[in-house]
Formats: sequence, C-alpha cells, structure tokens
Amino acid sequence: MAKEGLRWRNVWLISVMFYMILVFHVCDVFALEYDLTDLSIEELANIEVTSVSRTPQKLAGSAAAIFVITAEDIRRSGVTSIPEALRMVPGLDVARISSSKWAVSSRGFNSRYSNKLLVLLDGRSLYLPTFSGVFWENQDLFIEDIERIEVVRGPGASLWGSNAVNGVISIITKHAKDSLGIQAVAGGGDYEKGFARARWGEPLNANSYIRAYASYFSRNEMIDKSQNGLDDAWDKYQTGFRSDNELGENGNLTVQGDIYKCMIDEVSTILDLNPPYYKTLELENNITGYNILSRYTRRLTGGSEMAVQLYLDSMDKEEGTVRINDRIVDMDVQFRLRPMDIHEIVWGFGYRLSTDEIQSPLLGINFETEKRDDSLYSSFVQDTLTLNDNFQLILGSRFEHNEYTGFEAQPNARILWEFSESNLIWAAVSRAIRTPSRGDNDIRFTQRVIPAQSIPVPPDGQLNSLPIAVTIWGLSNYNSENLMAYEIGHRLKAIETFFLDSTAFIYRYDNMSTYERGDAYVITDNNPPYILQPLYVGNRMSAKTWGAEISANWQPFPFMKFIGTYTFYEADLTIDDTPTLAGAIYSDNDSPKHQASLRATFDMPHNLEMDVWARYVDDILDGNIDQYTEMDVRLGWKASKHLDLSLCAQNIFHKSHPEYVENYVLNKPAEVPRSVYGKITLKY
Repeated sequence: MAKEGLRWRNVWLISVMFYMILVFHVCDVFALEYDLTDLSIEELANIEVTSVSRTPQKLAGSAAAIFVITAEDIRRSGVTSIPEALRMVPGLDVARISSSKWAVSSRGFNSRYSNKLLVLLDGRSLYLPTFSGVFWENQDLFIEDIERIEVVRGPGASLWGSNAVNGVISIITKHAKDSLGIQAVAGGGDYEKGFARARWGEPLNANSYIRAYASYFSRNEMIDKSQNGLDDAWDKYQTGFRSDNELGENGNLTVQGDIYKCMIDEVSTILDLNPPYYKTLELENNITGYNILSRYTRRLTGGSEMAVQLYLDSMDKEEGTVRINDRIVDMDVQFRLRPMDIHEIVWGFGYRLSTDEIQSPLLGINFETEKRDDSLYSSFVQDTLTLNDNFQLILGSRFEHNEYTGFEAQPNARILWEFSESNLIWAAVSRAIRTPSRGDNDIRFTQRVIPAQSIPVPPDGQLNSLPIAVTIWGLSNYNSENLMAYEIGHRLKAIETFFLDSTAFIYRYDNMSTYERGDAYVITDNNPPYILQPLYVGNRMSAKTWGAEISANWQPFPFMKFIGTYTFYEADLTIDDTPTLAGAIYSDNDSPKHQASLRATFDMPHNLEMDVWARYVDDILDGNIDQYTEMDVRLGWKASKHLDLSLCAQNIFHKSHPEYVENYVLNKPAEVPRSVYGKITLKY
C-alpha cells in the first residue's frame, strides 16, 4: 500500500509540473491578455492592516510578525471554511479533529481549546472565556464577503488583552458598499455534500448601504482508519446583515449581526461507574446562537479619532451530554490622538460581562457551580514615536482586572528600523498572560474510570473493591500563565516581483498547567458508590519555545504567482517534580516541528485559472500523528461577467489521513478523506 501511495503521489506531482510548464509556455509565447484581480507584490505590501497597532498602517511597515490572507487568496485556494484558510499562515498549526471540530493554535500548544490565541471577527471576540478557546464549528459567514484575515503571530496582549498570548487572528468583512448587487453560490461534492448561499446589497441613500445574506451547508462524516464512517456529519443554517452609514462629514456607524443553527451528529463514548464502565451514545448536538454589534467612529480635529463599540454574543450549545448557555456583553472605547508630530497615542478602556450556565447530568464534565457571572475591566495605552523617517519606538501596556487573579499588567516595547529603501527590521519584548477560566477554576472532569478489582490499593495492597473515578479538579487558587516573548523580524520590502518576510522568536512561559494527585476518598451517596481520585489543577510547569517563520511571494510574470511559507518550532518543557505530580496538559510535541506550504496561481487563456497548493506537516503528539504531505488543486473558469465555475480536489495524495487526536475525547480518531467538489457563482 505504501508503494502504491508513493506511485500515485509521483503521478500527481509529475502531472502538476507538466501543467505548470504548459501554462507558462502558452502564456509566454502568445502574450495573452488576462483579467488579473489578484494583488501585485507591491500592492500586497501596501495593504493597510489594523491588528498590530489598532490603527491603519501598511503591512510592510508593521513592527510585528503579520500575515494577511486576502479575499482573492480565499477564492483561489478553494477553501470552504475559515480554519482551512488559516493553513496558509506560517507559524499556525491547523488540524482537523472531526468533521466539525478543529484545533488551531499559533506557535505551539495546539488543542481543541487553544487557550493562547485570540480570534476576532470585525472587532467581536470569538474567544470563549468559559472554556478558554474558540468553537470553530460556530464560526461561519458568507465567505465571499471576507475582505481579509490578518494574523499576528506573537503577543498582542498589550492592545487586545489577556489570552492574546501567542497570536491574534482578526477576520475583517467588507464594507457594505463594497458588496452591492446580488451574489449566489451553490455547489457540492462527496464531503461537501451540498452548500448554497446568497447575498443582496443595496444603497439605502447616498451615504448608507446595507447587505443581507443567508447560507446553508451539509457536510459528510469523517472516516476511521478502517475507512468506516464516524457518524459525525453536520448541517448549518446562518443568516445575517451589515449596514454602514455616514453620519455627517466625520461620523460613521456600522451595525451588523448574525443568527445561526447547527446540527452535528456525534457518537460519544461516555464514562460510567457500572461495567463495562462506559456508554456509547448516538447524539445529534444542536447549536444555536446570535450576535449583534454596533460601532461608531468619529474623526476629530488634528487627525484624531474616537471609536465606541458594543456587542452582544449569545450561544446555546450541546456537546455530548453537556449543555452550555453562554452570554457575553462587551463595550470598548478607543481614542487615537496626535498631540505632537512624533507621537501617535492610542488609548482606551472596556468592560465585558460573561454569564454562563453549564449542565451535565452524566459522569464526565461537571462544574462546582452551575451558573456563573464574570466581569472584566480593562484599559490600554500605546505611544508610537516616529523619531525620524526611518525609526520608530513603540511603547504600551494593557491593564486588566478579572474575577480570578485580580489586577494584571501586560507591557510591550517594539522598535522598527528601515535601514535601507528595501530592507526593514523590527524587534519586540512583550509580556502576556493567559487568565484562568471556569475550566481551571471549578471544573470536575472525569478523565478515566478504573474498574473494580483491577489494581492493588495501598497500604495493604488488596484489589480495589469499588471503581475509581480519576477526576481533574479545578482550584480557585489557579494562577495566570505568564509569557515573556522576545521577537525579531526582517522584511525585504516589496520590489517589483519579490517580497520576503522572516521572523525568529524565543518564548519563556511560567505557571503552566499541571495535575497533582490528591487523597482519594469514597463517595457513598451515589449508586453505585465509588472511589474519587482527584487530580488537582496546578501551575508547576515552565517552558521555553523557540522557532522561525518565513513567507515569500514571488510573481515572475503577471499571470503567475508563487507563495511559499516555512515554519520551524521547538519546545522544551520543565515540570517541578513532586511525589504527587500526576501529569501536565502540554507536552513537547503538541505541534509539528516543521511545516511548509507552497501555493501557485496561474491565469490561463480563455479566462481559465489553475491553483495548486501543496502542504507538508511534521509528525505530532509523540508520533500518534505521522507526518504527511497533501495537495489541493483548483480549476476555475470565468465563463462570463456574471458566471464563475470551479472544480476543487482536496487532499489528493492520500485516500485519508489523520491530522489530530484530542487527548480529552474518548471518541474514535477521525481521518480526513480525499474529496472533490464543484461550485457555481452568479453575480449581478
């Protein structure tokens, strides 16, 4: 089988290389005209980004490791979800757990609940403080309305707050006036069983615009190692709107919102205290939610600006036997001032109220209190000093007060030096924290049930007469995880055809999560009675990680572009050894040591397009997931001004392959299958 797989891989590689040479030859010989909607290398470097400093600045002049996924990147890659698009970014680890679940992290420590990565959608945080992570299955939108995705690797906590430890992902959708008219998309295939979405945009008057959309998709189940279905197919409906309004000469008001419903099939293995000590349940988990956001900005005198943002996010989620009701209200106020020529000061304050209710009737995940309200107060300030035309010094900090650890400060210092017309370097020293969540504070998660009469019990060595429930036990004195980050980057600014961005970093973490074995005791008010063995959550781990990331854009001809990335990552974890230590959440090999990606786009005769995307991912989880190489190929045809057709083949090198095994899930590991889908796009 291995030789057969290698043979087919070589066939695909040779075929793709042949088509690349053919396209190059035809376009070069006949000097064909083309309709190039992608950005040139110079235009890419001059994209304005806001995630680094909360103010617009050119990508090439940003003092951070930032990568931008454009709308054209998304269209031509053939991805159908946001996590898939994030595979383009160096330094990110993106892995599929099941049909609906993903693990996404920046610079290590990947997990379903990646608790060191902040994700924003048009300024609204998608990071759920209840569980310290992002439920990616909740995040969907009219993907053609994404203007860009800005990904900052490295701490962004001085501006964006706790949990922006290893990175910030900011998804930005188009202004309503940039999505006028009607657009409809439909398609399907083997994994993408069917999808349809439509969007309508219209000017309300000379200064106001609105758009509305509706979408639906049905996605097939993943398979196991034996090619059997895992019964984890899912369907989702979503609708939403956005309006942008100019209020006078200097004011702008944006109002947007979404509502969705998701149905996910799942076969869950639930621990039990009776033989055989587990139950297998076939479930349909429902997720419903809505959000609404309003943002008012006003330009003040002297180039200053004020912005006020308020949003509400509501989610009702079923996962296994757990029922989660979560509500977040968030307000953020920001000012941008220019008191003197060399200073640009950004400062602001905010408040967030998070309320949740979590119910779990069966053994597995429980919480000490069913309901909880948490408040977060914050303020921040950052000063960008432009000392001369070639040098900037950036100083800032964020200050927060949370319900778990009280007051926290997260300072940041950066320099940016443009030492020649085409070369720029930057460096940064930052402190960031990951604040505790309910999962650290009062969770009761039964990780394992040891059957009765199976192990000797001290002090007499007799076999245990009762089953033993090994349970992770959150503690109220859990501390924040701390990071000190040191980064340096070099950017070869855009010349005519080439752009190179490279970054190196060293991270030092303290107070990372561990488990300590407590004294076991018998629970008698249960049927059956059992022995509870608590594993108390603690902060006895430290870590050092280091790595490098490189991205390059090369456009040798107007009709041809190559985008390559490479990531190196290494981790060294140290645990304060004690007799009661039982383990840790993290390991040295949670994320791949090496990753690489190469995308190639070609504009061909007769309005045809071809896009090829090859990816390599090193092994992870101490060898539980083997290294793999995959490739996606997309063929597109702009049949007319109003009609686009495309065909996309994904993961063509393997019939199926695993990408991740979640440590805290007892379900069968999923494998991602090879798949094909077609898409039709109508625009009027």
